[in-house]
Amino acid sequence: MPEEVKEVWHPGSFKTPQESFDRHFAERHGASSGVTPEQYFKDAKEWAESLRQPRGKVGLNASRRDIEMEDGTYGMGIKYVDPATGMGGIIAPDGRVVTFWYSAEDAVWRGVRAAMLGFVDSYVLWRKTPFPMGGSSADLKMTYADLADADEYLTTVIRFVERGIFRPAPTDVPALLGDLMERIDRIALHASGDDAEVCRTQHAYAALMAVVYRGFLDAGAAAEEGPDAPD
Repeated sequence: MPEEVKEVWHPGSFKTPQESFDRHFAERHGASSGVTPEQYFKDAKEWAESLRQPRGKVGLNASRRDIEMEDGTYGMGIKYVDPATGMGGIIAPDGRVVTFWYSAEDAVWRGVRAAMLGFVDSYVLWRKTPFPMGGSSADLKMTYADLADADEYLTTVIRFVERGIFRPAPTDVPALLGDLMERIDRIALHASGDDAEVCRTQHAYAALMAVVYRGFLDAGAAAEEGPDAPD
């Protein structure tokens, strides 16, 4: 598998395709779904290949997505989501996988509270928090997919913490997360049972990401202004 990773997986905001794959498996959509790295890679590869088949994109929701390229510039990728299951991912301009997630029901999450956390504390908590689950409705499957999209933007925060490179995402992430939380709130008005709990956990995860990203913007701006700002 290691030899194939660079052919299938895009590095995105990470140094190498292997690092990107490892992080997505271990911290986001693979291990929490109960699969091995080999199975996650196989499923992501087959998913990407299926999109290239005749009528492979029929029935999927598709939206454009800015993807960081290996030279530091941005190219236009595409996010594909199956509205019936929530399964989806992001494909880079060169056809490689940026991220892949299973159906919303396959992920497991525990509730967190992020109010008043400092940047470092909220960052550590976010990195250790499994990705939230989805619900039974089509609306919750879509908010699950949009959470995955927003989560991908936060890889810029990992790069800042680990490598000292401050390069914000090419979109207004706080506004994106704010809109997403409002959508979840509207869904929650009519949700019951397990879906009501899903609304609460998805909203909490989005709120945690918002705290992390705002802290990243503040910390990055301060670092650039200070004498020890990273190059």
